Amino acid sequence: MNQQTPVIYENGIFIDVQQGRTLPPSWRLEVRNGEIAAMGPKVFGRGGERCIDLGGAFVVPGLINAHAHIHLAMPAIAASLKTFLVGRVLRSGQVKRTLTSALEHGVTTIRDGATEDLGDSSDINRMREQGLLVAPRIVQAVAVSMEGSCWTRQRGMGTRVQHALAGLPHLTYEHPRSGAVTFPRGASSGEVRAAVDKAVMERHARAIKVYDQREALVSFRPGAPLMSKDHLSAIVEQAHAHGVPVIMHQFSVESFRRGVEAGVDVMVHLPLDEPLTADDVSRFIHGNTILEPTLSLLGALCFRGVLPSFEEKRMATVEKLRHILIGTLGDYWLPPLARGAAADLQRVARGNTKLLNLLDFSAAYAYHAPLINHGVSNLRRLFDAGATVACGNDGGIPPLTAAMVGLELAHLEAFLDGSENRRRFDALHALQAVTGNAARSLAYENLHGVIEPGARADLVAYGVNPLVDASCLGGPATAVIMEGEVVFSAPV
Repeated sequence: MNQQTPVIYENGIFIDVQQGRTLPPSWRLEVRNGEIAAMGPKVFGRGGERCIDLGGAFVVPGLINAHAHIHLAMPAIAASLKTFLVGRVLRSGQVKRTLTSALEHGVTTIRDGATEDLGDSSDINRMREQGLLVAPRIVQAVAVSMEGSCWTRQRGMGTRVQHALAGLPHLTYEHPRSGAVTFPRGASSGEVRAAVDKAVMERHARAIKVYDQREALVSFRPGAPLMSKDHLSAIVEQAHAHGVPVIMHQFSVESFRRGVEAGVDVMVHLPLDEPLTADDVSRFIHGNTILEPTLSLLGALCFRGVLPSFEEKRMATVEKLRHILIGTLGDYWLPPLARGAAADLQRVARGNTKLLNLLDFSAAYAYHAPLINHGVSNLRRLFDAGATVACGNDGGIPPLTAAMVGLELAHLEAFLDGSENRRRFDALHALQAVTGNAARSLAYENLHGVIEPGARADLVAYGVNPLVDASCLGGPATAVIMEGEVVFSAPV
């Protein structure tokens, strides 16, 4: 995608994300071969460059969604028959819509946290690089998991039927395009390390995903085994030997502690079963672990009637954010799917959690509902202690999409509002979460998430200063630039 003709961008107000300041309007930026070659008031090029006027816009690094599932494109969990059937038919079209809307909202990089068929993401990246598709780049994680765990359950006819009904591919774990590599329960350290090697070298993982949950996914029945601490440590050590970060899916204090002890790089989601202790928080901070709260799950999965008790103020905030979500579904979903997503949220709010009015998914809502209690409180404890927060929204979990980073930032701002004399998630925190911190989560710091020489020339232009009004982040962009080329420009 790198352009051959150098470009100079001028008449923009570039923002130093690390320092939280605007650079003088006289500064110009030179791009060569997709990277920022020089910037400053005396950048005039070497002759032959194209000059692009940014019209006085405020310019930040390209936004990053550090955790999503772009190939999950069903708009509802408790979907009606009509929504379910339309969702199957429009799946590929909705994936394209998600990619397009992500760019329109300033997202230039998405880490896909797990997928069934790795070929889907590699096809997107290949077509983008060949100029056949305008889309964010996809950074693909591959799961390395013990056989029989919550993510890599034994596959049989039941799994095949489930995938067929949802319009999803079905691959064995041994298939070279499978998004999961498994090892036996009694595996040696060498066997676990070999699984990591396979994920990185054969399946081109740019992150290793670990699922640490005692409940099966989808059904949320207890009984799923956890890998041993030795297995987990071996995964982390081998991934780091390849220069690849490890991200952990967890929702319990037990798994949170296991991840911190093993040295995982990124903790995805929040422990929701009990409070973290001061020691838990201290160990997390001193381990330089990054937190991706995926707080948007509150609006998608937390409803009255599921929990016996909750703070009314928190539930009112969730419902306000859900109202915003419903009102913006048309910006991210194809029209019939947007209508289905809205209807599903309203149906669940009335107590109907059945897919096709037959299959009860109440367990999924009941499992995640405590996010509003212990989950939010644990987030506050970690953030008050100085935790690094990166933006990942778990897009793909209905009705969220990978483009909805603005909604994730709105959730963080609402629940980390500085009340009770606590630390406030302000505009600079929001900007850093969706740029520099997210880049660090991907192990792409200094290449993404900053505007400086040597960094990739991914830029987003806004008509307002995000250091003053962070609500523009993840909203409609004025212009989006990837590797020095304008890939989206809002209609005048």
